[in-house]
Amino acid sequence: LANGFARKLWGFCLEKKKRSGKKGMPKISLPHNFSPRDYQLPVMRAIDEGCKRAEICWNRRSGKDKTCLNIVAKEMQKRVGAYYYLLPEQRHGRKVVWDGMDSDGFRLIEHFPKELLDGEPNTTEMKLRYKNGSLFQVGGSDSFNSLMSTNPVMVVFGDYSLHSPYCWTYLRPILNQNNGIAI
Repeated sequence: LANGFARKLWGFCLEKKKRSGKKGMPKISLPHNFSPRDYQLPVMRAIDEGCKRAEICWNRRSGKDKTCLNIVAKEMQKRVGAYYYLLPEQRHGRKVVWDGMDSDGFRLIEHFPKELLDGEPNTTEMKLRYKNGSLFQVGGSDSFNSLMSTNPVMVVFGDYSLHSPYCWTYLRPILNQNNGIAI
């Protein structure tokens, strides 16, 4: 029930219609390879309906990172821009997001459909780009000064309580100016 319910309420489909005998693109659904649990749907719906700030207070192992990555993947297709996923330290970002896997061995970064990617992801810099120009990058608030002169439209703060408080102070005015999203 939750899977079908989520697809109807939150699903997003990209499909090129067939014209005069030409083959269309394969159907791509966002979220990609993700069936949200019932308690994950409200935050996904809130962002979809225009909420710009969200706070997720779920227990450990409840799928916060999977949920947020799927929100980011969808938002990247809707609005071209820079999207950052920050953890307290850059090395945590590599472990949790870039190299992270779920209990079935599915890599978290694979929630970004290959069909939407513009080339191969840059493993060294932990970033990938969509064909529409959107950029996703994993980083750490320990080096948030590396974000100077960037213009993000969305930032996810994983394990927020462990972040440098200066990071939000720096990014908040940028997101306000851009009508951006913070989770």
